[in-house]
Amino acid sequence: MQHPYETTDFLLLRAICIPSSCPSRKNVLTEFLAKPGREAQVGASSISALPLFLTPATLRPMTPSLGRDTMHQVAHGYSILLHKWIGVRRVPLHGSLLHGFFSNIRIRRNKTVLPLPPGPPAYPIIGHLRAFSFTRQPELFREWTAKYGDIFHLRILGRNIVILNSLQVATDLMDKRGAKYSDRPPGIMFQLMGWDANITFMEYGSRWKKHRKIFRTYFSEKECLTYRAQQTRAAHVLLKDLLLLPHDFAALALRFAMRSLLEITYGHEVHSDNDIYVKLTEDALHGVNEAKLGASLVDLFPFLAYLPHWLPGCSSLTAAARRWRPATRKVHDYPFNDVWKQVEAGIAQPSFLSSHLERFNLEDAKEYDLDDLKGAAATILAGKLSRLYVQLYPI
Repeated sequence: MQHPYETTDFLLLRAICIPSSCPSRKNVLTEFLAKPGREAQVGASSISALPLFLTPATLRPMTPSLGRDTMHQVAHGYSILLHKWIGVRRVPLHGSLLHGFFSNIRIRRNKTVLPLPPGPPAYPIIGHLRAFSFTRQPELFREWTAKYGDIFHLRILGRNIVILNSLQVATDLMDKRGAKYSDRPPGIMFQLMGWDANITFMEYGSRWKKHRKIFRTYFSEKECLTYRAQQTRAAHVLLKDLLLLPHDFAALALRFAMRSLLEITYGHEVHSDNDIYVKLTEDALHGVNEAKLGASLVDLFPFLAYLPHWLPGCSSLTAAARRWRPATRKVHDYPFNDVWKQVEAGIAQPSFLSSHLERFNLEDAKEYDLDDLKGAAATILAGKLSRLYVQLYPI
């Protein structure tokens, strides 16, 4: 039966959960859906609800290339793809776009979750999405910090984000108590780009622990003293460059960091601006900056990554991943293979990667471990340089 709201003026978001997949939560689901403003249909095979509505005007900023007529035409096709992805057992009604978007609206959460920090009032549905496309974002965050404190809360399209807007708070939570806050939301866009072996975008788990161990063996306080010579050489080059080009401080500072990290990571000395390592690193860095960690639609709606890019309106969703994935693979593979050959020939310079490869039994190694070393080495470049890039070229 057609729902009375299912017209050309509304696009429904329908949440469906299969009790058989979480039988212990059936009563919780029923109670949740029975609250005012929600409809509940409890049957033998499913529990469904209609938590909210989206109009074309609301969706248009998220999918600007998708016209209204086309939006309605492809809605049913999107719904079929999504209902297969989330595993629901019935095809949605015609006209319901993004079917199942709230099929996992955190209904499985423990009801004793602690309250979130205070934050500014949010718009319906989109929350604080406008703030993340606002050109005066630093000033806006400063105003909110003065009103709500150094820790405040934002919500974007259903995703909760806690902002740490002071160095002291960030140091206390992420450094001094880093073991407690080591988890990360999955970076879907960066996984599509090929950064899945990067600890910066990795969820807490056994692989994260392995990568952390790889870094700690070379970047401990004691070990850092062993590559002081590389940093000194790069600093001398920076000083000479500043004498010649004093107005290009930002670009020269970024190049200084790149020289230091390339020599520390791969034992590679940069002698010209056309250096292949520099070119590969710059290309990968452009991709990291364009992908916008956590702010892309694919990160907000992970199911969008499963939609074919040839569908109307979907091409732009993963365009950055398709464009920069080759650059990501090159910055992983080329330096790694180059250092590997040097280690086998006995001519490798002391570096992060060569020290690990020399202790590594390559003949018995699994590909998973080699990928870990590739990812760890590339992480040093992408993680440090992207952070410096944001500091030198703020929004």
